[in-house]
Amino acid sequence: MAAPDFPASPTVGQTYTAPSGLVYTWDGQVWNTSGGVASTYWTDTGTALTPTTVTRRVAVPGPTATGADMSNLIVGSRTIKGRLHSRADADYSTFMLNRYWDGSAYQRDDATKPAWTLALDPTNDNATFVRTPVSGAAAALLTLDNGGRLTNKATACVVHNNGTNQSIPATTWTPLTMSTNGGDSSGGVLPNLPTGLKAPATASWMIIAANVSLTANVTGYLSIEYFFNSVWSTYTYSTFYQIGQAVTTVIENPPVNTPLRTSIYTLTAATVSWAIIQAAVLGTQ
Repeated sequence: MAAPDFPASPTVGQTYTAPSGLVYTWDGQVWNTSGGVASTYWTDTGTALTPTTVTRRVAVPGPTATGADMSNLIVGSRTIKGRLHSRADADYSTFMLNRYWDGSAYQRDDATKPAWTLALDPTNDNATFVRTPVSGAAAALLTLDNGGRLTNKATACVVHNNGTNQSIPATTWTPLTMSTNGGDSSGGVLPNLPTGLKAPATASWMIIAANVSLTANVTGYLSIEYFFNSVWSTYTYSTFYQIGQAVTTVIENPPVNTPLRTSIYTLTAATVSWAIIQAAVLGTQ
């Protein structure tokens, strides 16, 4: 390594970086080292890089002069990377996977994959999990507030027959036709079938309710049923006497991917003018 070649006529405060990487400052009398070789600040064991002075904190730079937010600690060498990130314009920090802030908008390392973010927010005093799909906007899926309460995206679905009359023969169990999806917050977890709904692909406790209106007062039964091992079985049913409406509800754990429906049995021929079946997932096993 070449020897230091100090300036011949330095001024007070002038610095000089030697070939070794040491930084010297002229105080008017002598050259004093004011900074060490970069490698002296770190210890590399081959598997870990740690500050030589172990009590030191590692600080990540903030925004650049051009406004690009560089306050990221990047983890990983693959295309998709994890980042510990703090925004320059907001008091919260995030851990992001396949997502980063370029100074004006969020981008993804791999546009063909979704992104996930855990945001820690002292302003709103909560923590939130956010998913960004391959196409579409980011959505908060789970939030933990300062009281320990969890808020998650509802998994529920409602289907009905859109007010289309359906004839019901006497003394025969007849499945009710559900032709219209009246609302689905499940994201397709509870898909609509011609006569009802389908249980999730994972074991789940659910509230299932059925409601039917008839054009005349009759006596009969209303059931909620599931299809398993090639057989339709009854979860629950209610009996109604000389009225034009029937309701039944059950809390159950249906078999995975099981079709769910509601059926009606009347002692005399009748006409259903309106019917609905609703399901809400309480939790998964």
